[in-house]
Amino acid sequence: MVSLTALAAGAAIAGGATILALPSGKSPQVPLVMGYDGANNARQTDESPPSDSAKALSAESSSPGATGSTSPTTSSATSSSSAPPSSGSPSPPPSSPTQPSPSPTQPQQPAPPPPPQAPNAGLAGEVVQLVNQARSQFVPACGALTVDDRLTRAAQKHSSDMAAQDYFSHTSKDDRTFADRIRAEGYPRPGGENIAQGQRSAKAVMDAWMKSDGHRENILRCGFKTIGVGVDTNDFYWTQNFGF
Repeated sequence: MVSLTALAAGAAIAGGATILALPSGKSPQVPLVMGYDGANNARQTDESPPSDSAKALSAESSSPGATGSTSPTTSSATSSSSAPPSSGSPSPPPSSPTQPSPSPTQPQQPAPPPPPQAPNAGLAGEVVQLVNQARSQFVPACGALTVDDRLTRAAQKHSSDMAAQDYFSHTSKDDRTFADRIRAEGYPRPGGENIAQGQRSAKAVMDAWMKSDGHRENILRCGFKTIGVGVDTNDFYWTQNFGF
């Protein structure tokens, strides 16, 4: 069963931890949520800070795995000598042992990151369908969200970037926020973003999002009119982008 151990959402970034066992041995992340109100002010959706264990798990999962470099090693040669039989003539002085020269080791080449994936229309479409089912059930007066290609591009690029660079955050490695990424695709009014990692189906990730107040608020928010979803199946990074 899924056990939600911690959840926090902040004005700038939100985080938490869900403990699930995956076949790869890697634990999925609790979804993160971020949103803006109509005045482009960041919304705080949960005032409780993340627990220490959640912080540790988040830091561990978002930090790239350390690759240790091996320095060349040399082993000093040892020599043994047997005493020659004694004779009248002096024995020649022993020759000094020859030290083998260490052979340099070639530096290890880092493995190339996986290539960015093309949008997965099947999984993304399933998420959109589940979002609109939830809206029709809980906020029928708000209406369904319309898919916008600009939000879809921003969401897919962020999912693929997190997968390629091994991090999990609303802030890209180049310090861009979700609003920056959405505007870069030509969409003028970014609204919010949900992300998740590790859930292997649209239903699983939507279940996780709907059990979290912050993510549920983004999904059901009446002010949002458009949506774009991206997923990269290299460790399953999910992104939902919402627009006004």
